[in-house]
Amino acid sequence: MILLHLRARPGVAGRVARGGGGLLVLLLAGQVIFGAADGSIPVPAAVLHTVWRLGTGGELGAALGYTAQVSAVGLALAVLVAVPCGLLLGAIPVAGAAARHLVELLRPIPSVALVPIALLLADSIEQVHLIVTAYASCWPVLLATVYAVQQVDPLRIETARVYGSGRMATAVRVLLPSAVPGIVTGVRTAVAVAVVVAVGSEIVGGGDAGLGGLAVAAAQTDGSGATVLACALAAAVLGLAGDLVVRAARTLVGGWQDHIGAGAS
Repeated sequence: MILLHLRARPGVAGRVARGGGGLLVLLLAGQVIFGAADGSIPVPAAVLHTVWRLGTGGELGAALGYTAQVSAVGLALAVLVAVPCGLLLGAIPVAGAAARHLVELLRPIPSVALVPIALLLADSIEQVHLIVTAYASCWPVLLATVYAVQQVDPLRIETARVYGSGRMATAVRVLLPSAVPGIVTGVRTAVAVAVVVAVGSEIVGGGDAGLGGLAVAAAQTDGSGATVLACALAAAVLGLAGDLVVRAARTLVGGWQDHIGAGAS
């Protein structure tokens, strides 16, 4: 039984080894397939060499740092706006019903399509990137917050009201703590959205900053497909790092939720 349990739940080293093995197989397959082609698509070895060259030269680090900053700040702005709005829409059915059609109307709009409007409103290209990234990241957090609030046990809300808690106190002390795990799930989705939209806004919005700017500059100057793929790889690593951070936060929040559930029972 112990052996079966260990096999069912491998350690961190085992998970890393299996993930690394899958990545190695993918790289070898790409090396063989693209190496046998006409050379229009760079082989993985050339892409990794470009990553090393740009990394040691400082270009990749500067571009990655800018994109990471835009993604993080845009995501933080989205959380600051979406969580209170989600609490309101989830806790008050009338408000949620009134805003439902507006949300469904605005949510499908491609974020990159808003770049021309953001150019008119913003004072700098950096603000354009932040506006578009925050807008796109807002929706996953908003919808996750609304759903999480609607799933809160009504008994907790009624208990808080019996003990004299007002609407604001109930929202802060009951709804928000109970909904945090669901909110974190929405933030995890928004991390990937933030990275994708940040790079896309850097490409569409102009400027030479960020991974998108570095990729565009390489494509326009020497048509370096290896540099473009190196930027895409860096964006993937950035999204993975952000997801790991949110997953770690989710683990901590899971313990908080268990503590709240034990206290309520």
